[in-house]
Amino acid sequence: MKLNGEYFIVKVFSNTIRIKVLERGPFVGQKKPRSKLELSTKEWWQDYNARKPNDSIGANVVEMYERVKKEHRQKYKKRVKKDLIELINLNFYHKTAKHLTLTFKENLTDIEEAYYRHTKFISKLRYRYGNFKFVTVTEFQKRGAIHFHQINNLPFIKKDILDSLWGSGRGIRFEPYGLLFISPIKNKYGLGRYLCKYLVKDIDDPRLRDKKAFSTSRKMKRPKIIKGYAGSLAEKIAIEYVDNYKPVYEIDIPSVWNGIIYLKDFIKRDILAKQT
Repeated sequence: MKLNGEYFIVKVFSNTIRIKVLERGPFVGQKKPRSKLELSTKEWWQDYNARKPNDSIGANVVEMYERVKKEHRQKYKKRVKKDLIELINLNFYHKTAKHLTLTFKENLTDIEEAYYRHTKFISKLRYRYGNFKFVTVTEFQKRGAIHFHQINNLPFIKKDILDSLWGSGRGIRFEPYGLLFISPIKNKYGLGRYLCKYLVKDIDDPRLRDKKAFSTSRKMKRPKIIKGYAGSLAEKIAIEYVDNYKPVYEIDIPSVWNGIIYLKDFIKRDILAKQT
């Protein structure tokens, strides 16, 4: 079957494979043209200061500046969501992954203090159970209080033991930070996309400015990426999957630079060795 595109990207995860078919290939050897909405914040303010005497023009620039900020936040959120989906799909398996929600009993709004307590929790887990993989995302409640969502690959641990680690002090001096919840993971395939519904709601919150969008353990695996134009290995793999298997997720994404991007997720099959 001939796929409707000229450039192919195949990303290989632990139990899924993602295929992107670009209607038009990427820009090669030339700089993309920039629209007004892609101007940097600095350039916008330079333009604003130059037009200050004319209030009506200045107001228009401020309005456009706010639109630019909103677009940048949306792009940032999409990029973080994509990174999270890829990390989770490659490093976690639905049968062994755990989804923890870590809350604070007081109305804790100090992000640095919340990060400190999370780091202490990770240190205690590593001391008892050795190195493990995790991804932790910050979320804000309506009242402003902070809580964390964490995906990890820890072995089975009793709930009361986890509760005893989510706090400070020992014995009678133990003071819990708050409540700890364990949520079941029901989605067998597309684990990253399933979990990201809960993980990226507040990722572009202004309170996280100059902070990491999410924290992870070290040495996380990254997806294997195969790219190429028509006739390449990437196209052969894409045709094999599209012709013979049903995708578990698919969407068509319009792009200014690449036309339509056809994205499909499949359950990983043992065909990569045959194609190589």
